[in-house]
Formats: sequence, C-alpha cells, structure tokens
Amino acid sequence: HKRFVLMSLLCNDSVTLDEKELGDPTEIALVNFGEQHGLDELIIREQFPRVGEVPFDSDRKCMSTVHQLENMLVMITKGGVDVLLSRISYVSGAHGIDAVTPEYITKIEQANKQLSSAGLRVLAFAYKPVSVREITTDDEDNLTFVGLVAMMDPPRAETIEAIAECKHAGIKTIMITGDHLITAAAIAKQIGILQD
Repeated sequence: HKRFVLMSLLCNDSVTLDEKELGDPTEIALVNFGEQHGLDELIIREQFPRVGEVPFDSDRKCMSTVHQLENMLVMITKGGVDVLLSRISYVSGAHGIDAVTPEYITKIEQANKQLSSAGLRVLAFAYKPVSVREITTDDEDNLTFVGLVAMMDPPRAETIEAIAECKHAGIKTIMITGDHLITAAAIAKQIGILQD
C-alpha cells in the first residue's frame, strides 16, 4: 500500500505549497491522498529524484517517470486502466510478484467497471526497473501492475439545473470528456444528459 501511495506522488507534477494547490486537479487529489498517509510530496521527490520522463499525452493516456530508488532506476507509469492493462506482464501484490493471468486481468477490469459505474475517475499504476534515464514510449511495456486509484470529481450543483433548463428549451446537450466511457455514462446520468 505504501509503495502505491509513494508511486502516486512520484509520477505526478502537482504540489501543495503554503496551502496553495498547484497543478492538475487529478494529480492534486493524489498529492492530498499522500498527505492523508503522512507523506509530503516534496520530501518524497527529494528522496527519490526524477531523472527521466515521458510526459502525459492524451492520445497515449498515460505518463511515465524514472526515479532513482536507492541503487536502481525505476520507471513508474500511471494512466487509463484499459491502456495499462495492455502493457502489463506482472502483478504486484501482498505475496510478491506474479505473472499476469487472464484471471488477474478479469479482476482488474471488474474493479475498474465497478468504480467507473459509480462515476469515479480511475487511474492505474504500474512500474518496472530500467537501465537508462532517457526513456521513450517504447519502454512502456512489460510493466508490473501495482493498483488502481479512484477519485470523485463531482459535477457542480448548477450543472444539473443548467442542463434541465436547456432540455426544457429544446437544446440538445453534448458532454465532451476524456473519462472512460463507463465513468462518462455514470456522470451523464447524474447530471441529466443520459436517461437510459
């Protein structure tokens, strides 16, 4: 669990300084998650410095960073569950590391579906040891799955009212999002865009 929280702080560009939150809201939520577990992102990043990265890309739907963890280099990747599932070869758990199996994939997909159906945004984390600091997208394979994190990004109360007014006026509302289809559908139901 601690390794998972640590990775969520390292593969992350956001910071909290003097009670000011700077960065992407999803990454800020991960920083706050770390703080709930007694970890300060600035201290953690100083202990395990970032020495390489492939920035987030909306087409790839993931981000990777390389860190010096004691005497080895480790690449941490975070991204969409569907994206990372196609790139994992191993699963890390309480009993060590296992080769990924169809059963593991099914369990992860079921957890993702359950969380997404509740309107939560879900991210997956994975890692692998690397031998170089300069990584590319080609390095984002043969990963070891670590876990999922789900967060709520609730719609504003005024959104529901505005959509209802638009419907009453005969305006068709369209939602544009980068969320997973199941998450998007759940949110669309909450705010009155999707009936079925």
